[in-house]
Amino acid sequence: MKIRFVILWFFFLFLGGRPIILKADTIVLSEHQQSYVLGEYAWVYEDKTGELTLEDIVSESYITKFTPSQQKNLSFGYSESTIWVKVQLQNLFPARDDWLFEIGYPVLDEVTFYYKDDYGSWYPVELGDHRPFHQRPMAHRNFIVPLDISDMELKTYYIKCKSRTTLKLPMKLYFGHFFHEQEVRSEMLHGIFYGLMGVMVFYNLFIFFALRDINYLHYVISIFASTLYFTAKSGHAYQYLWPNSIWLGDHFILLTIGAWASTSAIFTQKFLHTKNYSVILSRLLDAINICGALVIVGTFFLDYTIVAIFGTYLLLSETIIILAVAGVCWVKGNKAARYFVLAWSIYMTGTLLLALQTFALVPNNFLTDNAAEIGAALEVILLSLALSDKYALLRKEKEKAQEQLMEAKDDALMLLESKVQERTAELSQRNEEIEAQNEQLRDLNYAFQKQNEHISSSLNYAKRIQHVMLPDRTKIAQAFSESFILFRPRDVVSGDFYWMVESETKTLIAAVDCTGHGVPGSFMSMLGNSILSEIVTVRGIDSPELILDLLHLGVRQTLKQDTTQNRDGMDLALCAVTPSKKLIEFSGAKNPLIYVKNGELQTIKGDKMPIGGRQRENERKFTKHEISYQDAPIVIYLFSDGYQDQFGGEQGRKFMIKRFRKLLLDLHTQSFPVQKRHLEDTFDKWRNGTRQIDDVLVIGLKLQ
Repeated sequence: MKIRFVILWFFFLFLGGRPIILKADTIVLSEHQQSYVLGEYAWVYEDKTGELTLEDIVSESYITKFTPSQQKNLSFGYSESTIWVKVQLQNLFPARDDWLFEIGYPVLDEVTFYYKDDYGSWYPVELGDHRPFHQRPMAHRNFIVPLDISDMELKTYYIKCKSRTTLKLPMKLYFGHFFHEQEVRSEMLHGIFYGLMGVMVFYNLFIFFALRDINYLHYVISIFASTLYFTAKSGHAYQYLWPNSIWLGDHFILLTIGAWASTSAIFTQKFLHTKNYSVILSRLLDAINICGALVIVGTFFLDYTIVAIFGTYLLLSETIIILAVAGVCWVKGNKAARYFVLAWSIYMTGTLLLALQTFALVPNNFLTDNAAEIGAALEVILLSLALSDKYALLRKEKEKAQEQLMEAKDDALMLLESKVQERTAELSQRNEEIEAQNEQLRDLNYAFQKQNEHISSSLNYAKRIQHVMLPDRTKIAQAFSESFILFRPRDVVSGDFYWMVESETKTLIAAVDCTGHGVPGSFMSMLGNSILSEIVTVRGIDSPELILDLLHLGVRQTLKQDTTQNRDGMDLALCAVTPSKKLIEFSGAKNPLIYVKNGELQTIKGDKMPIGGRQRENERKFTKHEISYQDAPIVIYLFSDGYQDQFGGEQGRKFMIKRFRKLLLDLHTQSFPVQKRHLEDTFDKWRNGTRQIDDVLVIGLKLQ
């Protein structure tokens, strides 16, 4: 009985429900049949120019150019042509006059439905997502037109369609109440699909907040992007979310394609850790992510059709690549990829059918129309299982690792116990030896302490001697009423020193930087001080360039540098001030003189050769520079290189001469005690607790 019922049911569905065809291009409405698929009874004409009007199409010259359709649901792929479709209907049962014409592809750009009114004139009904939603004859996601076919006359209808998306015209004719029954079922299925996707979003989002695993967040974003794509594809987004935004209604599907591609690629990378298994495939996923972003950006700036074709190929290639990546990861030992491969295999089937239908390579039917949604729903469920499976594997691996750790811990404790026993015996023997060594160390420490006290005492004594050697600052203040000396040795004693001598007509002052610092530098400073004083006070020479010439000869002779390998020497800046002439004479060995006059800072460089050291030239002569301050006061600065060479600051770099020059220019108008204090504070702040690398000497003078 059941078998007979099934046979009769199939007979009715596939044979008994077929319309009665009187003519190849005419559908005669039956008393019992409640819906018709119109594609196989339609006549089609392709207008490649896009310039024909309805008047042209209904003329005798074009009527004969229509060809019968060979498709149940018309599909033309991506086409720049305008498609004209002619459909003829005849209702032999006027009592059934509640008929609805449907085009079930809601993303078409421009659709015009033409019918004759009661006066025999053609009347257009403008449809398509390039028009506001509220202008449609029926508030429905698809394009619905009510038909008045209450009489038994033959009715002819024309449909004009042009779209930058894939051009599909799945046309159906419904009896009114049957359409609403079908619509209830369709909306229920869509509701189940959206509900499933929404449940998966909130479920995995809850798990993300509970576990703080970023994989779940990437998965949630991927589900949300794919769900938005299906709302755009089905027309629900335009119907419920932005019915007054034509641009969003037209372009939102491209935005969701790009978002879906990018988020799926990112989720695959993070979930499968693809870089650990295949760098090449992981880079392919990076490329897909970038291409998805390009689709989103291109939606705003590029041609719609180009972006749509690129996005379709992107979804198809992404599905294949992700399936390949998951397969490679599974083969290489990633057990979490099992469900992933199964999920993407199912989804790839749905996406492949969708792409083939988009390019008109497979017919339109329930399976191809909804393959992507079915595949996506199954994929979401399986990927959720994949995430759960991954955590189950991680938990098992963690438990196994803990067991191995406990076993290793027990073995280690046993080994440690035996080692402790051995070491205890050794340590007891070593304790006696160590005690004897400690006694020796205490004796050595006492000896070192005494030696350090002796060295410190000697250094402090040397410091006192060096300070006695330096000019009395009271005499410097008498000679230069407005002045300061910033002197900071790096060690107890210094290789830098300042020097001043007064002759009958001149006051000579110098800032000297000897080779080395500490004890070696202090010996050189005493030698330099002695030779300088002897040249001026004994020989009576007060011209700075001659003083440097003789100082160079004196250092080389004293250190016997012609016959030994000694290369020690000194750099210095020397000024001879003649108050009666308001004149400054300057000579420098490598070190410059900086002065500020009338608010402008100038630098006089010293000769590029030191005092002492290797001499390649036959005779070393230094240059004299003269500066007058008759017309305006002048502030001069003599210094060694310790200040500008100090490391510090946020990046641990040198202070540098450029920053030092700017600092002096900013300070030159201040009183000299303020200048000295500001220089010290700036140096300490720059150093910020780091070690001072060299002796520091800065001399500032103001001459009226």
